[in-house]
Amino acid sequence: MKDLSSLSETIHICEYRMADVAFFPFGNQRVMACVRGTETTRLLQEAVVKLLKQCSEFKTIDEHVDSYCQKLQVSGTMLESIRSKLQHQLQHLAQEGYLISSNQLLRKTETTNPAKEVQPHTCYLICATARSGSTLLCEVLKNTGLAGQPDSGGPPAILTMLPESSERA
Repeated sequence: MKDLSSLSETIHICEYRMADVAFFPFGNQRVMACVRGTETTRLLQEAVVKLLKQCSEFKTIDEHVDSYCQKLQVSGTMLESIRSKLQHQLQHLAQEGYLISSNQLLRKTETTNPAKEVQPHTCYLICATARSGSTLLCEVLKNTGLAGQPDSGGPPAILTMLPESSERA
């Protein structure tokens, strides 16, 4: 039981914003919400989606609920009833991955090397004369992690595949 209370305290202290979520209208005031990059998918009421979408910057769950209630212009006993339900809903969404904490985002960026995830989509050929710095250029491009695995060497095989022309003869 102590673990649940510490988890609840952690959720209230952390700052959250909406994760990368795709929304698809489903009918009957429901929306399919899918967290991109995961298998997390859930049908949500449109009102819950509005609450989730307003979580665009890092705030505590209490701050998100307060902002939402102010927009709804709800007060009195109605406010306390709605506020409690909204807090509970956001806590569950945070646990399921629909909200991401600043700590989670920091850990994710520390463990991910974006240069290694980029897939090349363009090919290139570097042609240079001997001792012109082409090897250095290839090493620099390779070290960026963004330009594939360029290499320099003797006459490339592609030159032997080019058609004969009067300039080569």
